[in-house]
Amino acid sequence: STAAIQAGPPITLDNKTAAPQPAPAPALPAPRPSDPGRLKKEPAAEIPYRDLDNQARRVYGRLVAQSEEFLKRTEQPYTEQYRAVKSVCVQVIETLRINPVLLTYSSYSTSDGYLAGHTANTTLLSLAIGLNYGLNDQDLDVLGFCAMAHDIGMLQYTRLYNKDTRLTDEDFAEMTM
Repeated sequence: STAAIQAGPPITLDNKTAAPQPAPAPALPAPRPSDPGRLKKEPAAEIPYRDLDNQARRVYGRLVAQSEEFLKRTEQPYTEQYRAVKSVCVQVIETLRINPVLLTYSSYSTSDGYLAGHTANTTLLSLAIGLNYGLNDQDLDVLGFCAMAHDIGMLQYTRLYNKDTRLTDEDFAEMTM
C-alpha cells in the first residue's frame, strides 16, 4: 500500500508564511547483513598499491569483457547468461571488499565500446553501493545482474549514442519514445 504524503505545518519566517513542507519519507527497511563467508576482509593498506592496481585492472577488464559478451547475446534467454554474469559480479564484490582501487576504474570507457563500458561501470558502482548499504550476497547477485541488463534496450540506438555531435531534438525524441 502506498502511504499518503501529508504536509507539515506552514513555516513562518519574519512574519511571512512559506509553503507547507512535506512529511518526512518513511524509513527504509533495515538492510540484511552481508554474508562475510564469501571473502575474509584483508586490510588494503597492507597490500602494495601496484598489486592493488594490477588486481583492479584484471577484474575491471573481466567485467568489461563480460558486459560486451552480455550485450552481444541479447537473443539468448537471460537464464543462460546469468551464471557468467554472476561469476564476474562475485569477483567484483570480493575485490571491492579488499581493494578500493577498483572503484577508480569506473572512470574508464572508450567511445568504441561506450555501452559495454557504461554497463560495466554501472555494474561496478551498483555493487559498491549495495556493499556499502549492507546487502546480502543473494541481493548483490541480483543487483549485479540487473545493473548489467539495465540498458539492454539501448542496443537499438547504437548510431545515436556513438554520434560525434550532440543529439538533435529529433534524435532525442527517438530515444525517449
